[in-house]
Amino acid sequence: MRRRKLARLLDRFAEAPSWERSRRLLAHHPELAGQEAEDLLSDVVTVARRSGDHDTADHYDYYRAVLRRCREIGPDQVFLELTADEDDDELVALANEAAAALQRYERDGHAGDLVTSIEVGEAVVDRAIAVPTRTAALANLGLALLARADRHGAADDFRRAVTVLREAVSHTPPGVPERLSYMRRQWIRGTTDETIMAANA
Repeated sequence: MRRRKLARLLDRFAEAPSWERSRRLLAHHPELAGQEAEDLLSDVVTVARRSGDHDTADHYDYYRAVLRRCREIGPDQVFLELTADEDDDELVALANEAAAALQRYERDGHAGDLVTSIEVGEAVVDRAIAVPTRTAALANLGLALLARADRHGAADDFRRAVTVLREAVSHTPPGVPERLSYMRRQWIRGTTDETIMAANA
């Protein structure tokens, strides 16, 4: 009975027409951000993927990530990220600078551009709140870290890149093309990272 009630609440959370409605539901039912709820969502995602229903799996996987972050950093911060408009022009300019530096590196191969992209990208990630800006900054930083890992073979950069790209995925709703791109890069580099760690063990 308890599990069925929790499943119904999770469906309501995932189908809510606005983040404000989701936030009110979570305020009344904090168990939605609990481990039992995450385990239930994990089961739903697993069953959906095994049956080939990737749309349903991605849908519930996204809300599982949202609720996990609510448990980890608190609902107030999470819903601020989801609903805020980035009005810091300096921060947006820095994000653009990091992206441009990575593009220059990919075109010309100058190590200095890669350093700039990573250093500026880290600064943006540290400050960005609104999801669109933060997600773009995370994705750019992850790609820059992968580029540096490819250049120097550093396992730490691989691990950091996987973590950063995983967060970018968690911020990206199902149906957005970038989500699949982040997931593919994360999986490829995650596999490589495991190989490197095993070799160094």
